[in-house]
Formats: sequence, structure tokens, C-alpha cells
Amino acid sequence: HSDIAGDVRNIVDFTFLHGYLEPTLAILYEPTQTWVGRLASAKDTFSVIVVSVDVSQKMFPVLYKIDGLPYNCTHIKPVPKPLGGLLVFSHNSLIYMDQATPAPGLACVVNYFFDAETRLRSMPGSEETPLPPVKQQPPSVYYKTGRVTELKDLGISLDGSSSVFLSPDILLITLRNGDMYQVDLVGDFGIGRSWKRRRGGIKKFEFKAIGMRLMRASCLVPLPAV
Repeated sequence: HSDIAGDVRNIVDFTFLHGYLEPTLAILYEPTQTWVGRLASAKDTFSVIVVSVDVSQKMFPVLYKIDGLPYNCTHIKPVPKPLGGLLVFSHNSLIYMDQATPAPGLACVVNYFFDAETRLRSMPGSEETPLPPVKQQPPSVYYKTGRVTELKDLGISLDGSSSVFLSPDILLITLRNGDMYQVDLVGDFGIGRSWKRRRGGIKKFEFKAIGMRLMRASCLVPLPAV
């Protein structure tokens, strides 16, 4: 991976993307690792880099790169044609990005824990041993740019979830507890829906509870029409 970019290390997931003439690889990685105890000093530590794979020339030109993703990202999922792009899953958010969407993409916040580390406060100590104040970190890049869909009242976690695309802009997610949600990737008016959808990114996310609960699914796969 040193042939791609100097900071690509601690790779968590990778996948090939749809809709490109050349094989195109998306890599989710954490160049500087952190954990819950270090969030006051390092929190948005994940990155995604998308490269074109030219095997014959042994070249990997970078198409785009997004930094400042949440520290608890878990995996990435390619979005089918004709919409294209990819989704980044973290415990508290779902993030869409593609080459045509302005950086850093669009985040959907699904609970009140997203970016909570920016609101850290020093815990109360006794008068004899007062605790030092906690250094505040800047807000998430998604709040800075306003590129966020706020669905905090859902109160769900995407940790341990499984998902499958039913169409290019409709995703079915099964949570760790078996609850199922339909996620619509909504675009501009007139851009089409489902298999008639055109490229152009998304403007917002919509979550709809299916009202069903399954046993925890480790994998979801669509079956062909019969």
C-alpha cells in the first residue's frame, strides 16, 4: 500500500466500486490510531482513499481522498450503478461520498453520540485533587460544512449491522438486535428513483422502520428474480 499513498496504513476495509472503466478501489484506513481514552486529543482519525488500479503499468492514480472521518468507522459499501459512490459505516453515522459530491460527502447522524467527544467536559474532582480541564476538539467536518442529515432521534447504533442494496438508492439495514430499516438515498428533484436513478449524488437520507425483527444477520444477499 506504500505505492498508493504514504499515509495508507492500518487498513480496516476495502472494496471495488461500480461505474468505472478501470478497476477502482476504495480503502478505509486509520493513519493515526486512537481509542476512547484518547478522544480528547485525537478523534476524527479515519480516511478513505479511492484509486484507479492500472495493473499493466503498476500505477495507482488517486481519484479522491476524504479525511476527518469518525474514529469508530467499521466498513465501506459500494453503491450500485447508476448512482455509484460508496457508503462509510460508523457506529453513529452513515456517510455517502463519490467523486462528484463535494468533500467530505454527506453524513447521516443516527443517534446523539455522533461527535459527542467535542463536548467532553472534565469530570468533577474533589477540592483536594481537582482534575485539569479537558482540551476541546473542533467539531466534525460534517458539522463545519453543514453536510449532515440529522436523524439523532432514531437512537440506533450501526455497530454490528448488516446491509444490502435493494436498488441503487434503497438500502436495507439489519441492526445488531435484528431491527430492520429501509434507507433511501434521496437526490435532487427530477433525478429519478430506483433503477431509473441517474448520477448526481444525494441530498439527504431517509430512514424508515420496517416493523420486523430478525435474528442477527451476519450477511444479507439479494436473490435474483425468478
